Amino acid sequence: MPKKKARRPSRNSVQHKQTRKRDELAEKRALRERRLLLEQFVSWRTASVPRGAAENEAAHVETLLNLKADQLDVVDPTWWSLDLIELLLLKVVPRKVIQPRELAMEQGPALQQFFDFLATQGLWHERSDPVQQARQLVEGLEFEALEALDEPTRRSFSGNLLAYAATLGVTPQEPQALEEFFDWYNTALTIDERRAISDTGRLDEPSTPFEPGMSGSGRPATRGSAFFPPSQEESAFWPDDDVIGGKLDDELEDAEFDHAPLSWPWFLPEGIDYPVSDEEWEALRDDPAAFAALFDEVPMVQRAAQLLAFIGESRQVTSTGALRRADVDTLIEQWGLDPGPRKVTSMWDVPEIVGPWTALVAGEWLDMGRTKVYREPGGDPVPDREDSQAYTEFGQVIITTLLMTMVFDEVNGFQGGPDTFTALMLSAAPGGVEILQDVPPGLLSGDDDIDEDVERISRLWRTLSDLEHLSDFGLLRREDVADGASTRYIGNTAVLLMVNAVLAMLAEGAEGM
Repeated sequence: MPKKKARRPSRNSVQHKQTRKRDELAEKRALRERRLLLEQFVSWRTASVPRGAAENEAAHVETLLNLKADQLDVVDPTWWSLDLIELLLLKVVPRKVIQPRELAMEQGPALQQFFDFLATQGLWHERSDPVQQARQLVEGLEFEALEALDEPTRRSFSGNLLAYAATLGVTPQEPQALEEFFDWYNTALTIDERRAISDTGRLDEPSTPFEPGMSGSGRPATRGSAFFPPSQEESAFWPDDDVIGGKLDDELEDAEFDHAPLSWPWFLPEGIDYPVSDEEWEALRDDPAAFAALFDEVPMVQRAAQLLAFIGESRQVTSTGALRRADVDTLIEQWGLDPGPRKVTSMWDVPEIVGPWTALVAGEWLDMGRTKVYREPGGDPVPDREDSQAYTEFGQVIITTLLMTMVFDEVNGFQGGPDTFTALMLSAAPGGVEILQDVPPGLLSGDDDIDEDVERISRLWRTLSDLEHLSDFGLLRREDVADGASTRYIGNTAVLLMVNAVLAMLAEGAEGM
């Protein structure tokens, strides 16, 4: 059969990519400018307070500036109006920031100091309301802002749960601790105590105090922690002919997961056919160059090949099994990464490196020594992008290795089980899959069934946690939608194909147990 020519991108597709690129560059530029301004603010404040106190104030201001840009679409950190200040402190912060009261009390004074900095340095925007009025408004709103933080009607059901969890030191960034909190909430409290938390975000003296690790919850150690990837000569990456074109939920029936819910995830569209038609599958079979190009669209695959070349024969590693800071800085610069507000102290703070690094080590391209990482003796060479078959095989194993590693990792791995894999499949559809960031109030049953409400919230957060990790690693792209109420996760056909392969491996493993 003759090879099919690669389809030329349409003008709309090119314009869309150009627009997206411009938007990404503008966002990165705005982040750099905010960071530079905050560094200047810290330097200015150190003339009056210790550096630690100045950095703490800057952290509060950074949160407010990010919310101002992301939620109110006001990017300029020097422009402030009285209406904007009131909206930010009384509406946005209470709904978007989960923090204890003592931290909330520091935000207002920090913002006032930032206003003083802008004014004394001649940076206060000429179209802003007078700086003195802005300062007075922030000071006058101090107690109202605290009341807004404590007012449960300004938060959703899940917001009240998170607000109470925050008082216990539990945050959404700690999935294991959050899982323990939910287990404690469901099993250790009375119905009245649970209702108090969900309605008000407060519970003064629970009958059974929460202690991390007390519930014994978490992901059971039902499987091993090591993954040995399939041979690159195997051809099991194509889905079976009898499943192509079927429903996505058919693919999940035989795979074994922890936290396996019985119902379709409420936050995903139902009854979706495969995002790729039979004809498109056949076209990929007949066009190795087009197939390789799909894997080259996945940033993590690109970076894995670049990382392999960067390491060469060997590189020094730290005591934690990571590249040295100098090498990390080099990769950040070479790859054009923007760490944003993250403080980079080691490789583990840069998920764009951690993702491909994990796949290369687990896939045995790299051999970890005590002080160095080595290319595996006799291992495959760095894949040549011009060699379509070699590059495709490399991309296949890199993606499946990462996914399987996260399936088996009981600490830092997947939390969402089949919900996550369903979302990954849907991400290959045109435009990706759009997922809400919180449970709409209309879907909550309230007093009728708090257990059901908690399960809805928990399923959503587990899946979002997984998708965020995969986006950070570079397997998916991520786009905020509208006012940030939802996020679009975008994969491609290569991702869909590898998810299908992993599900097949899990199903085969379950049958052999």
